[in-house]
Formats: sequence, C-alpha cells, structure tokens
Amino acid sequence: PRDAILSLFSCRFSNWLDIPDKISMGNVQASQVQRRRNKPGRHLVLMGNSAYKKEHYQEAIEYHSKALEWLKPQSLERAECLDYLVKEHWRLGDIEQALKCSSEALAIKKKIIPGSSGLAKTLSDIGCIFHERGEYDKALVLLQGALAIREKEVPGSVSVAISCTNLALVLTKLGRRADALALHEQARTIKEKEAPDSVSLARTYISLSNNASSLEQASDYLNKAKEIAQKVKPAPTSLLASLEVNRGNLLHVTGQHSEAIEFYERAIEKERKVAPESLMMATMLFQLAKSCEEEGLQPEARAARGKAISIRHKKAPTSLENQVLKD
Repeated sequence: PRDAILSLFSCRFSNWLDIPDKISMGNVQASQVQRRRNKPGRHLVLMGNSAYKKEHYQEAIEYHSKALEWLKPQSLERAECLDYLVKEHWRLGDIEQALKCSSEALAIKKKIIPGSSGLAKTLSDIGCIFHERGEYDKALVLLQGALAIREKEVPGSVSVAISCTNLALVLTKLGRRADALALHEQARTIKEKEAPDSVSLARTYISLSNNASSLEQASDYLNKAKEIAQKVKPAPTSLLASLEVNRGNLLHVTGQHSEAIEFYERAIEKERKVAPESLMMATMLFQLAKSCEEEGLQPEARAARGKAISIRHKKAPTSLENQVLKD
C-alpha cells in the first residue's frame, strides 16, 4: 500500500537526515552527505512518475510531495520534481496548487539555468495556467517567452511544437485565428517529423480540428487524431476523452444534438474514472448542457451545468468569473 511505502521511506532513510543543517566539514564531505540525502528523494520521484503513467494522479502527488522533503533546496532535481507536481495538480484541476509549484520551480531555474529550455518549460506551464484562468494577456507574454527560448535552445524540437500549440490556443481566445492556425500548422510539421504516431501529434490534430475552415476538414483532422490514438498503447484517458468531446462538438454544430450527447456522455465517463473534478470534466459538462438544452432536456441540462459550475468554482474561480462575464 502507498502509505506503507511512504512510511518505509521515512523509517529506512531517517538516519540520513540526522545531520545538523549547519555543520563544519569540507566541501567534499558535505557534498557526499547531500548525495545521501537526495537518494531516497530520487527513488520517490521514480515511483511518482510510475504512478503518473498509470494515471494514478493523487498517488503520484503523494510520492512527489514526499520526495521534496529529501531533495536539496534550490537544486535542479527539486525544480524538476516540482514540474511533475504541476502536471499532476493540473490534471486533477487544482490549478492554484499547480501555480504554486510552478512558481517555486521558476524561482529555482532562474538562478541555476537561466535562458534554458528547462526554464522555458516552467514559463510555459505558468502561461497555460493563466490561459485556463482566462488571463490571456499574461498567458501570451509567458508563452511567447517560452517559445523564443525554445526556438533558440532546441530549434525544430517537439518542445518548440508544444510551445506553438500552447501559444496558438491563447491567440485563438484573443481572436487572432490566422496567427493561431499558422502556429498549429508549424507544430504539426515538426511533430510529423520528430514525433510521428505520438500522443502529442494526435493532440495537434485535435487542435487543428477546432481551427478548420470547414466541418469536413475538421472531421478529417479528428479521424487522423483517432488513427494515431489507436496506435498508442495505452492511450491516455485525456486524449480519448478529447476525441469524444470534439466529435460531439461537430455533431452539436450540425444540429445532431442527441448524437452529440452520446459522445459527451462517453467522454465524461472516461474522465470520471481518473479525474472526476478536472477542468476538462467541467468543460465536457458545459458542452453536454448545451446539447441537452437544444434537445429540450432542461433538467439534465441544469444538472450538467450545475456540476460544471461547482467544479469551476472549487478549482478555478477566476476562470468561472471570466466565463460569466463572457456569457
């Protein structure tokens, strides 16, 4: 059991921490002590990564949070562990906690790896958080900065493509659809070369479907994303649910609301198994509510919208306020 493992780490390695923080010793000896202190933290990081791959997000958070107790402050290892926590909190919809972790990681990286692709990753994470909160101008600055660093440090890489996609999503919200489409296409070109048949490329095709010039083109993009997803074993739930939701969106805009509802409900069922209060879940519930309203299913629409608002209010109240103002 997870609690037993965490307890074992505390007992097994507790003697490694029985060292005064301020102790007189040579630099070499002090370095050896720090390496001993870091070792259990590294094991916990690996266990957390394994849990994340299995989509056991809360378990991953517990392992990585415990790892922070062992890792050296102001170290790259600590910053990278915080990066993992950002992903996990984000996946569960806890974006304020994700922002807290990414802010600490940013402070560390600014000191020890300024101007690096590692720093760009954290800038990108924070930009995505501001995007989710509806603070698009802040997100824009951070994501542009992340892209600029990556284009300089790792040109033509998947990291550059990911930055292109993240920036494109913000530009779409700001009404700059032509600029967004150009970035999505740039991301696709890179990923088709560097990461064919990857989850990342499938996500790009989904993003392109939302910027397609016609419903037929949007459908083609989703079909390509689905083909890729079928090759990935196992495909992450978030990808499979996104495919269902976006297919439902196409049906919704063409007036096929009962069929759209079926797709939304399948997506919601998938997401509920791994992240029942994620922001993605809230988005799916909002979409379900719209189709239910069009079908005259008012009680179902109210229930879905109520659940979505509850999640947003709990996890990202700022984004909820912005959505209300927009509506």
